[in-house]
Amino acid sequence: GFSNFHLIVFDRWGIKVFESNEASLKWNGKVNNTGGECPDGTYYYIFGANDFNNTPYSNKGIITLVR
Repeated sequence: GFSNFHLIVFDRWGIKVFESNEASLKWNGKVNNTGGECPDGTYYYIFGANDFNNTPYSNKGIITLVR
């Protein structure tokens, strides 16, 4: 139900490892979903979109990647 979807994932050094403008494209734990596997650890995400009422929504936080 989101439009204008935007997701960015950064590693602990602030290097962008994934970015998507498509809600159907999920991060698979690899650099840009095609590169090498990202190591276990903590990652930071920034998410923004418009909800079904076209109201802007944003969220940010951490993700822990465990293999």
